[in-house]
Amino acid sequence: MPTRDDVQRCLRTSLRRLGDARSVEHGVVTSAATGALALVDPAALGPRARFALRLANAGLGAVIVWASLRDEPQLQADTSLRGGLTAGAAGLTLAAAELGEAADARFQHRLRRAGVPAPRVAMALGAVAATAASWWFSKRSADQRELEELERLFTDEQSPFETVLVDVPGPIRAVVAALLERTEDHGSYELRAQLQLARATTLADRTDEAIDLVASFAVPDGSPLAVPGNANFPVIGRFTWGGQVFETVLSAQEGRLANVSLVPAGDWTDVELAAWYDQDFDEAELPAWPDPADLEFLVETREGLKPLA
Repeated sequence: MPTRDDVQRCLRTSLRRLGDARSVEHGVVTSAATGALALVDPAALGPRARFALRLANAGLGAVIVWASLRDEPQLQADTSLRGGLTAGAAGLTLAAAELGEAADARFQHRLRRAGVPAPRVAMALGAVAATAASWWFSKRSADQRELEELERLFTDEQSPFETVLVDVPGPIRAVVAALLERTEDHGSYELRAQLQLARATTLADRTDEAIDLVASFAVPDGSPLAVPGNANFPVIGRFTWGGQVFETVLSAQEGRLANVSLVPAGDWTDVELAAWYDQDFDEAELPAWPDPADLEFLVETREGLKPLA
């Protein structure tokens, strides 16, 4: 049965998806809401109900504008400007409400004269179709811009993903050493020798201070190679942070140290994993790599993971 935390994470994920103008959820909800509001005849309402309808239309417009501005590069770091534009759009919708209602009445009258049996339903279906089409073309345009940006990045002479070699951070080196010291098998001797000479790779222009969930290594040519050459090291380290269990997993490729990573443990629920991969959790929530003294070491066996003494 889902826990309260599971439900909260699911709600946060759903709200985040609704705020993404390119998500299907956003397109469906905004199209349905537009159609529902179009079913209401403003001319048949009293002053208070009509004002409430105007507020609902302005609110829906604000949601659509806020979401559509999410991917604008100049607004990503300036939420105040984004909020100002959204508020301006809502205000403009309210200011133009009377003109819109007059046009609505004229259009409804024309539909009746044309013999349409349910003009409000026809208008609502038209509003749904127009909103869905607008969402679709906006999504295609945004996807195309993103694709063009990626193509531009990868065709630039200076790659934005250029990496450099740095000393392996002390906490990461300590975790890897602790994993390798727990057994003399599975190429641990060779991997320990490689760790002494290994460097870590990182982005050349990195400026953030978040910890790396994956640390990759560069091992000098001529280093002794481990066997098996391509595998996860069978010893893992398990620790708990923030009520969640994580594991440190070490991998080798072609007989060399490849990387060590912090990953969710195998007992996470599907909702928790979805929140993790949707970045409801992120590096900022993990303060640092664990101290080896805080790790519970387990080894992979035919019967599954078993604790090491």
